[in-house]
Amino acid sequence: MKPSVDARALHGPRLQQRRQHGGRQAHQIAAPAAVQVDRRQIEDRRFDIDGHRLLRAERRRAADEIARMPVRDLRLARLDALRADLPREVLGRHRAVAVHQDDERLGVLVFHHERLHDRVLVDAQLPRRFGCAAVLDVFVDVLAERNAVAAQELRRGRFGNVFGFAHARILIACGARDYCPNGRLSARRARGTIVATRSAPHSRRFIGETMTIEFSPGAAIDADALLDTLPQRIAALPARVAEHAPDHVALIEDGRRLTYAQLARAVEAAAERLRGLGVRGGDRVMIVAENSIAQIVLLFAATRLDAWAIVSNARLSAAELDAIATHAQPRLIAFVTGTSPDARAHADRRNAHAAAPFELDIGAWSHTVEAGTRAEPVEAHGARQCAALVYTTGTTGAPKGVMLSHRNLLFVAAVSSMQRRVAPTDVVYAVLPISHVYGLASVCLGSLYAGATLRLAPRFSPETLRRALADEGVTIFQGVPAMHAKLLEHLRAHGHAWRAPHLRFVYSGGSPLDADLKARVERAYGLPLHNGYGMTESSPTIAQTPIDAPRADCSVGAPIPGVAVRFCSADGADVAPGEVGELWVRGPNVMLGYYRDPEGTRAAVTAHGWLKTGDLARAGTDGAMTIVGRSKELIIRSGFNVYPSEVEQALNAHPDVVQSAVIGRAAEAGNEDVIAFVELAPNAAATESDLKEWCVGRLAPYKRPVQIRALDALPAASTGKVLKHRLRAML
Repeated sequence: MKPSVDARALHGPRLQQRRQHGGRQAHQIAAPAAVQVDRRQIEDRRFDIDGHRLLRAERRRAADEIARMPVRDLRLARLDALRADLPREVLGRHRAVAVHQDDERLGVLVFHHERLHDRVLVDAQLPRRFGCAAVLDVFVDVLAERNAVAAQELRRGRFGNVFGFAHARILIACGARDYCPNGRLSARRARGTIVATRSAPHSRRFIGETMTIEFSPGAAIDADALLDTLPQRIAALPARVAEHAPDHVALIEDGRRLTYAQLARAVEAAAERLRGLGVRGGDRVMIVAENSIAQIVLLFAATRLDAWAIVSNARLSAAELDAIATHAQPRLIAFVTGTSPDARAHADRRNAHAAAPFELDIGAWSHTVEAGTRAEPVEAHGARQCAALVYTTGTTGAPKGVMLSHRNLLFVAAVSSMQRRVAPTDVVYAVLPISHVYGLASVCLGSLYAGATLRLAPRFSPETLRRALADEGVTIFQGVPAMHAKLLEHLRAHGHAWRAPHLRFVYSGGSPLDADLKARVERAYGLPLHNGYGMTESSPTIAQTPIDAPRADCSVGAPIPGVAVRFCSADGADVAPGEVGELWVRGPNVMLGYYRDPEGTRAAVTAHGWLKTGDLARAGTDGAMTIVGRSKELIIRSGFNVYPSEVEQALNAHPDVVQSAVIGRAAEAGNEDVIAFVELAPNAAATESDLKEWCVGRLAPYKRPVQIRALDALPAASTGKVLKHRLRAML
């Protein structure tokens, strides 16, 4: 296909000069010196490309060319037909963009509609291989006439930041770049070939009058390109968003709101406070808290100084917290006392000093400064510098300190944000503990990476969640299976109708998801329940189902972009396709190692960078993975393998069972008995005999539990994950 309008005539000598230098070098051309921009006073005028205006005859010729274009999957003929295809609100006073493609070329059409007078501004046919970067290369000259600051952003390669300039009115926001990786301002897509939509009214406060169009055909995320755009430190996230959307709300906590600009200022003030208390790069800073504004501010402040943040849940026992402190040897321990009675009790126990309030109130906190600690070396590159020391929940044994780099966390934050299509207009319910890597990387950092709003909840309460979904505009809820199960039970027990008018995405992770719960959740929510899989040592995400590819089964989806997997036998050899093997993982999400445990690190990560997860899994023909169970939890019964997840799934399908956990108990002749623990719904009448009878017909005889014990509540970590080592101690 040839251009229907000569792009050289549209852009004049400057575009010709840019093409002589090559596409990517064009981003280095400086903005015209004559353009002086005051962002508050940029006048609202039409595009004027080098003073050139198309003549009426050229418009007719353009319309004829458009009518002859071979376009796939897109009803696009002549200009008047385009007017009929696009929503009425897209036209009006605003410009409209159409993006179309075939196997070889990518086409961009920009129109201006005013008083029924269409004017073609740009019609460029570009080699398809150039993709979104080349599209914006065409527009950078146009944008320079409108807003030199925004043009400089594009030239630096920040392709997604255009939306932040309310007066620029550039019409393209596309590509997986910087902190706008998802084309997140678009409200609808038509078969991946055209997006032309006015931003939702509730978001216009944030983006002003910008009209955004996205070319987003659901292409795979380029992990290498994404890594090149990530900042070196997680502490850069608030300021990056504040630069373009200073007044957008970042955090909500019990009525208190912090904008991105306020969050960025609070981080700088807290960093200075920590520096004054003697915190240096390479020190460890332990933050004892539940989800709160102060916790997030202190997290970013510590990493701003290149200290390692140890975000610890205040609900841990004194012995557990002391064990972490003894192992990590933090320079400073901060207790966020304003939102957590448990943190206040820990602070009193350790004789902590109350911190003087900041100019901007973030909530009360106190601290102790520990003497005689040694700082670790500081690395300039984010791939080598530890950002967070995350202690595992110890569901099968003693916790370990996992060293996660800035790149580990930012990579997972970016990819999870992109696969969920998180937008600045989203409100994310953040009840998963930020002290856990799931809540830290995916929920907290992933949302802030996207410029969204975090609605913080210190503890899980079904009633609090119900009200937030109904009345607070929550659009995204990520939880563990037990949270979804308890919310459904709460709705049933109290007769509440389901109401979540803004909810668009729900996700389950952290524990195995069974088919019965998935079906019940999807019926109640009216949305697909997405699933995923990961572990602390992988920051945590290894696989997940993208928002545009929900699954009917309980697969955890394919590995995320940039992550490779293997399925290995006990001797490290690859098993046959479709067979169960231990899952090995390699990619930018794999930890730096275990702190002060080189032997443990060598046992977990091979010399070639493969992380041995200890989990048993298999891959389907479509590449999606199913997690069968942990290799250490495998039960051998009568010579057969029993995977606890299979037994748990059968028990969880019983209407009286909220959740269950299955373990093995040593028996005679090297055999193991299958033992089940269940948490029953309030006022449930099911007995052990009833549950055993329930398993008949659902499980093979060797898989059926020989004993089923009912508990008021299964012992669980703060994330909701069942602590099976505590169940073993009950045998």
